[in-house]
Amino acid sequence: MVEPEVYKEKKNELFDEKLKLTEQIARISKSGSAWLEPMREFVISALQAQKIARAKNECHDLAIMAKTVGSNYSLFNR
Repeated sequence: MVEPEVYKEKKNELFDEKLKLTEQIARISKSGSAWLEPMREFVISALQAQKIARAKNECHDLAIMAKTVGSNYSLFNR
């Protein structure tokens, strides 16, 4: 049997934790998707670079891709 005082104390702790997690979920839902578009662009660029590198005769295209990807600072400090 659990003492009523212990039960209430633990219940309050869990309720506080639930509130914190609910607030975090709400905050992430509002602003958490800001990284998705830059990450999507990064993945697309990586796939394009792979295709260019496998072509073996497109050194000029690979150099342009490297310059383009190297000059994208949107992910800096994130």
